[in-house]
Amino acid sequence: MNIKVFGFLRCKSGEALKSCDEAFIVSSDDTGRIQEAHITAGHALMEYIESKLLEPAYLNLQEW
Repeated sequence: MNIKVFGFLRCKSGEALKSCDEAFIVSSDDTGRIQEAHITAGHALMEYIESKLLEPAYLNLQEW
């Protein structure tokens, strides 16, 4: 299907890392810190994707 896999992982990601094309790895064993970092990175990633989708000529919302 040619889908890129981007993993949100912790420092000891083991087998999961092998399945990823790219990875955001948090170097901590503290579950709370890992979750905070993943949430922040996820929000930043979605903001970037949304801004790209709304660029002129990429997505014409007038048609919706």
